[in-house]
Amino acid sequence: MIPLKTIGKIIFICLAVSEVFITPVSAKSSADWVAEGNRAYDAQKMDEAVSAYDKALETAPGDARVLFNKGCALYMKNDYEGARDFFEKAALKAGDVSLEARSHFNMGNAELKTGENLNETDMKKRLEAVERSIAHYEKALALDPKMNAAAHNLEMARTTLQKIQEQIQRQQAEAEKRKQQQEKMQKDLQDLIEQQQKLSNKTRGKENQSADSRHNSEELARNQSEIKNKIKELSQKMAQSAGKGKDDSMGKARSHLTQAVDNQEKAEDKLNQPDYADARKEQEKATDAMKKALSEFQGDGQNQSGKSQGENSGQPPEQQAGQGQAAEEDKPSDQKQSADMGTEDPQKILEEEYKNRQRRQIHEGIGHRPVEKDW
Repeated sequence: MIPLKTIGKIIFICLAVSEVFITPVSAKSSADWVAEGNRAYDAQKMDEAVSAYDKALETAPGDARVLFNKGCALYMKNDYEGARDFFEKAALKAGDVSLEARSHFNMGNAELKTGENLNETDMKKRLEAVERSIAHYEKALALDPKMNAAAHNLEMARTTLQKIQEQIQRQQAEAEKRKQQQEKMQKDLQDLIEQQQKLSNKTRGKENQSADSRHNSEELARNQSEIKNKIKELSQKMAQSAGKGKDDSMGKARSHLTQAVDNQEKAEDKLNQPDYADARKEQEKATDAMKKALSEFQGDGQNQSGKSQGENSGQPPEQQAGQGQAAEEDKPSDQKQSADMGTEDPQKILEEEYKNRQRRQIHEGIGHRPVEKDW
C-alpha cells in the first residue's frame, strides 16, 4: 500500500478572524476572546486557542467564524475528526460564500488527513474518506471557482482514490491466486490421506500371515517413505502461504503434519523390521494427524474465501486567509470503527463504494472547475 502522504503537498487554508457578528452588549467580550485565541494560535499554543474560542462561543454561540477558527486550532492539534465537525458547523452557519467554501475545503483536508492515520489494511475506510474529501473539494470549487487550492487538492485526492482502487484490485488478484493455491494444497492433502489409509490397510493384511509368508515389507516401507516426503513438501508449501499470525489455521495444520511425519517415520522403521502390527498403529496415528491438518486447513481456506485482501510539511496554517501546508483524510464519528478491512472482498468494495459515492455527493452536479486566482 502506498502511503497517502506520498502523493504530494496538500494546501490548508485557515482563516482566523477577529470580527464576530453579535449584539453590541457582548461584542467587546467576544471580540476579546477571539483576539486572544488568534494570538495563541499564532504562537502555536493550540490548547489556549481552543479554550479562548470556546469562551467566545459561550457569548456568541453558533458564530460561523469562531467555529471555523476553533476547527483550525483542532486541526493543528491533530484532532481531525473534531476539526471536521467544527468546519461542518461553520459551513452550515456561514453567512457568506467565501467562508462556506473554505469550510468545505478544510473539511476535505480533515477527511484526507485522518485517512492517512488509518491502518493500511483498512482499504474500505480509506476509500470512503477520500471520496468524502473529493466531495468537499468539489463543493468548495462550486462555491468559489477561483479557489486554486481546492482545485489542487482535488486532483491529489483523485490520484489517491485511483491508487487505492488499484491496490484493491491487486489484493483481489492476490487473494484469488492464494485461494487457488490453497485449494490445490487441500486436494493434495486429501489424496495423501487416501494413500496413507490404503497403505495402512495393506499393512493390516500382513499382520496375520506367518513369518515365512511375509514379503514385500521393503516395498511397503518405500511407499511409506514416499508419502512421508510428499507430506514434508506440502508442509513447506503451506509455510510459504501461511499468514503472519503464530496461531493461524495454516500454522496449526502444519503442526499436525509434523506429527504425521513423525508417525510415518516410526511406521517406516517398523516395516523394515518387519513389525506390521506396530507399523499399522503408527500409520493410523499418521492418518489421524493428517485429517486434523486437513480440518484446520479447510477452516483457514473458508475464512480466506471471504477476504480481500498529501504530505504534511510541518508548517502551521496561516491566519487571515493565508496558506500553509497540510495533508490528507478523516473519518466522521458515526463511522469510526476498528480495523476490519481484512474481511472484505475488494471487488465488492469497489462496486459498493461506486454506488455509495453517488448517494454521498454533497451537491448534485458539482464538478471540478478550473481556477485562476491563487489563495
